[in-house]
Amino acid sequence: MDWASKIKALRYFEDLKQDVLARQLGVSQASVSQWERGVAEPPEAAQRRLLRRLAHTPPERFLRALKQSVRSSPNVAFLMVRRGEDVVIELVSEGLEARTDFLRTEDVGLQLRGLFGPQVDSQLDELVQAGLFEGKLDAVHASAVLTRDGRSSAVQVSMIPFRVQTADVDYVVRVEVRYPAVPEEDLEKVEPEMIMVPQRKPELEA
Repeated sequence: MDWASKIKALRYFEDLKQDVLARQLGVSQASVSQWERGVAEPPEAAQRRLLRRLAHTPPERFLRALKQSVRSSPNVAFLMVRRGEDVVIELVSEGLEARTDFLRTEDVGLQLRGLFGPQVDSQLDELVQAGLFEGKLDAVHASAVLTRDGRSSAVQVSMIPFRVQTADVDYVVRVEVRYPAVPEEDLEKVEPEMIMVPQRKPELEA
């Protein structure tokens, strides 16, 4: 079982800090941190307690909760999923058009490739190859210049994949977008950057 993503998801939706969950499970905060980073697995007793908690959040309910958290986000946020070879915008935060005109409500259901220009397309291809939608990454932090309708803007993006395992989707990716203040004349100086945090695997003892 992918304990790392399950525990992160449980904390996310129950709004628990690591130390609070640790007290509830009778373990140290350091142990919970190790489980989330994939460097260790919970002991059997903790696994049983976690499974009881997770049993109350089936995949469909989990996905509904994730969608609601994005929908009600005060930031520019959206969910993206991979369907076949396409990466599709699944849902956007409500009222985002008051904060940006680069992402729109009517973009839901559209393929992400080709929507925001070559820098974004290149980064998206790299993320797909790196396994963003296969559980191989814990998080992504990126910056780029997006282009739409003849206009451009610098963006900073944070992505967190969540394993949901519904009938048609294994992973959904929550995306938060910020728009740093970069004058238009300086946009050509902005270099695209991307930091991919890999999914950590437990270290085998010699």
